Amino acid sequence: DDEQAPPAPDGDGAEGAADGPRWGGGDVALGIAVAIAGSTVALFVVVALSGHAAFTPGTGFTAGRGAGQLLVGQAPTVLDTLRNLPIEWRLVSQLGLWVGLIGVPVWAVARKGTSLRQDLGLSMTARDVPLGLALGAALQLIAVPLLYVPIFWLTGEQDVSAQARDLVGTATGAPGVVLLFLIVGLGAPFAEELFYRGLAQRSFARRIGTRWAVVAAAVLFALMHLQELQFPALVLVGVVCGWLAERSGRLGPAIWTHVGFNLVAAGVLVWGAPWS
Repeated sequence: DDEQAPPAPDGDGAEGAADGPRWGGGDVALGIAVAIAGSTVALFVVVALSGHAAFTPGTGFTAGRGAGQLLVGQAPTVLDTLRNLPIEWRLVSQLGLWVGLIGVPVWAVARKGTSLRQDLGLSMTARDVPLGLALGAALQLIAVPLLYVPIFWLTGEQDVSAQARDLVGTATGAPGVVLLFLIVGLGAPFAEELFYRGLAQRSFARRIGTRWAVVAAAVLFALMHLQELQFPALVLVGVVCGWLAERSGRLGPAIWTHVGFNLVAAGVLVWGAPWS
């Protein structure tokens, strides 16, 4: 059996010792800080190179910019915002985030642990793929809509897919759609599961126990997305992926469930629901 047990509950012994790895909560905090810093740097790079504005220009800014262009003999142009950023530039911004989510766990294990497989459970089996994809699709198509029934009953109907729809709208042509699916369907699930269910959840488990660690990692995962309306759905997905990772001792089931969840969402927004 290739299932890996979670790391030992405590200890700060030597690398690879039986009392557990020396990475922990400090590395989780470092990963978040690096992810935020990387995203910020990537945003500046994107703004500088793409010609898109980091904010929605106001009337005064637009008028002043147009007047300046006229003074130098240029026709006034409309300044695009990051909301209209093409998908290839969004990949650049994602790379900044992934420096923290992927780079820090790899660094922490290399410096203080044994291997990504042993310390963070980075392994999978063939059965993880179909089972995870099916579970992710069920979460997206059944569990999440049911979750929002009482929420919308209390708050009124809202467009949960608005931000995702904006992202999908930036993918033009076949290359753009392929890049969208690579970012949303493969890159993001791998990076996020490695960090939140691998590094964060296992770090929390050594302090507060596995059950609370699943919840804590799910809440952190949802908070880091900065999407208030999607927060309940993200917590639900995080709890399911966390339970799968804890139960199996591997990240494979969580990764493929996350892949299925994201792919179904992207597919519905790109091509529409098959039943509509």
